[in-house]
Amino acid sequence: MGRMLIVLTKIATSRLPSSLTPIPPDLPSSPIYDSLTTNLPHPVMAFYSHPFPRATPLFPGHPVVLKYLQAFAERFALLSHIRFGHKVVGAEWDPRVQKWRTRFCTRKRNTPEMADASEHERAANASEEMYDAILVCSGHYHYPKTPDWPGVNEWTLHGRTLMHACYYRRPQPFRNKVVLIVGAGPSGRDLSNEIASVARQVYHSVPWAWHPARSATPIVHTTSSGIALKPPIRRFHSNAIEFEDGTQLTDVDIVIAATGYFYRYPFLPSNILYDPSQSPTAPSSASLFCDGSHVEPLYQHMFPITPTSPAAPNLIFFGLPSKVVPFPLFEIQALVATNLLLGKKQLPPFDAFQDIPHSHNLPNEKQFAYCNSLAEWGGVRDWQVKDWVVEMYAKKDILRKTWQEVERRGEQHLQEWIGGVEGENEWVNVMRRLIALGEEQASQG
Repeated sequence: MGRMLIVLTKIATSRLPSSLTPIPPDLPSSPIYDSLTTNLPHPVMAFYSHPFPRATPLFPGHPVVLKYLQAFAERFALLSHIRFGHKVVGAEWDPRVQKWRTRFCTRKRNTPEMADASEHERAANASEEMYDAILVCSGHYHYPKTPDWPGVNEWTLHGRTLMHACYYRRPQPFRNKVVLIVGAGPSGRDLSNEIASVARQVYHSVPWAWHPARSATPIVHTTSSGIALKPPIRRFHSNAIEFEDGTQLTDVDIVIAATGYFYRYPFLPSNILYDPSQSPTAPSSASLFCDGSHVEPLYQHMFPITPTSPAAPNLIFFGLPSKVVPFPLFEIQALVATNLLLGKKQLPPFDAFQDIPHSHNLPNEKQFAYCNSLAEWGGVRDWQVKDWVVEMYAKKDILRKTWQEVERRGEQHLQEWIGGVEGENEWVNVMRRLIALGEEQASQG
């Protein structure tokens, strides 16, 4: 196996996110907010090769997950291979030597937490190294996606604020404000509930506000929360926000867009990956295309497909699928990629590729079918998604809600649930008991 560059994050760090949040348009190195917990139970989300420690809360907070990842890195002796504070600013394939010519800059720990290198930084600090392959593991939760609503610029001219959820850290700045949160994902739900504890009024705009039954996981805020559901935004006026049902709000101070992120790879040149948002002029030829929501054409959401693609790929993408259980998916992708890089497996010939995906969205059981088929194709023996994982994933929302109620009752009650629990079977039993309790409470209203 040759020398490989693994692009992990915009700026790799072993620490918790800084308490100093950059001001737009500068981007934070992480969108993590203070109260963030996992939205999956840890037995489901753990690497198959590395379970969480015993007595871990079922839905741990982000400091616990950081310690888990640090322990994973230490167990498998990975830290010596990671260069913290390094940012890849360019990577070009050099056909003369059949290697990637990469440029990177370093950032001292006491510099501001900014995500994008300035031109001066690129010119003054860039170093160059050669690699046989690049593994792109940079994630897709960095470049915020905010809808371009008609009239929004005029609305903000009147002392109002539009911000993306990546800048949110805690609810206190929203005290006594009227806040509209847009987005039905986990962040939109968390922010709505948290800000409602201090705001004068919280509105929550979700796609199915008119028809809750159309949602696989409908949002139902309790009456006591004071959160009012609204349909999608149609447009902004100078002094009002108009929704798809024709209603308007005139009292909103702040709109928070919990509306996702773009896929972006600014370190790859346009002749390798063409992104119209980064390069206004299309190259004469490009291997890959990225429109901000997906990368194509990729085999198995990982391997570029071109007539000249080598049997042992030198550019591999990891973690592109969304709406998935991330860590186990990363794990099986890594095992399959290793088999290809070691020559134990080869990509099919170009004319054999069929049904190339145009979306990385793999919700619910699609993700598990993908992982199982990838393991089988990639020659990874004895790897298959376990039935109880599928079972618990389908009940993750009621599990989280019931667990939050357990935590609110205090440490003693929490320990009655997880004290001494160890091993897969015992955790599965705890989760089934929690589901039964949650379903019983729901049936009683």
